[in-house]
Amino acid sequence: MNNLEATSLPQSGFDNSFSRLKKAAKKKSALECFLIMVANIFDAYTAALFIRDSADKGCYTLRAVQSLSRHIAPDCRIAAGQGLVGWVAREGKMLHATHFEHDTRTLGVYTRDVGIKAFLAAPFPGRQGVLMVDSRNRYAFTPKKQQILQNCAETASELWSALARKTELSFYRRWHRWQHAVSDTPAGQLDNLVSLLDFDRGLVAYHETGKKYFSVLSLIGWSHGANCRNRRFNVGQGLTGWVFKHRQHLVLSKLGEHRERSYILFQGDRLDRGPALVGIYFPVASGALAWILSGNTSPSLWPEDFADLLTSAMDRIYSKGGSIGS
Repeated sequence: MNNLEATSLPQSGFDNSFSRLKKAAKKKSALECFLIMVANIFDAYTAALFIRDSADKGCYTLRAVQSLSRHIAPDCRIAAGQGLVGWVAREGKMLHATHFEHDTRTLGVYTRDVGIKAFLAAPFPGRQGVLMVDSRNRYAFTPKKQQILQNCAETASELWSALARKTELSFYRRWHRWQHAVSDTPAGQLDNLVSLLDFDRGLVAYHETGKKYFSVLSLIGWSHGANCRNRRFNVGQGLTGWVFKHRQHLVLSKLGEHRERSYILFQGDRLDRGPALVGIYFPVASGALAWILSGNTSPSLWPEDFADLLTSAMDRIYSKGGSIGS
């Protein structure tokens, strides 16, 4: 039978500094480097970092993982109170499970049982996240290792906060440039929005009031999108149609969680997309415009209600009675 120990360890610092890594596709992020260090310290089978969602405070999303397993659950999100990780998130206390005998799929991290023997997780200060490690070659973690994991969780919290501040500052710098590089055409604004959001692809579409279709005015970054320009598409289809139909902005950080509307224009449109997608709805005199933008930057680190901020700023660029241009 498993022995579970719920402990609240004293807060103390962990005197480590981390190099600032340049953002590049082939380089590991600071969080990935941190998890590699944690995995090595604990000789862990898996080390994982969960962060509380900014939009849904009751859920924690897997933000970084270092594992010897091929069976890590994709798009992993755990509700507070769900399983061992969720318990740590809800209670704000360390949890140590020795002689682990349950199916490891109950942890929410794995897609199949991988046979771990011990599990250890520590909360971030303020319940902002959870750092966990497990093992397949030991039945328990020593008290010293438990203290070290609590120290690591405090360091991870500081690292995540620094990343959030850096990302927000970078956003506002791009915001400043965007406001001083406005375009009076939807296509020109598409270029500016892709740069603002640090994305790599996007399109702008137009829907005339009363029509059951919309047309694509311009695209960026989609190699298979050239034949979509100026074609008509059903308002009831795809993410673009959803924005027009509901007259709402759309912010998705993980498209895999929204299978019913995971394509851009129509099913099988061959338009690849990053895990994050933003749809901006903007009414004009004769109908509405929609900018659909996609990339790898997580919207969770942007300012809250940024889509409303964008449209408010764009109101100063376009007048409701103005021409949509092209």
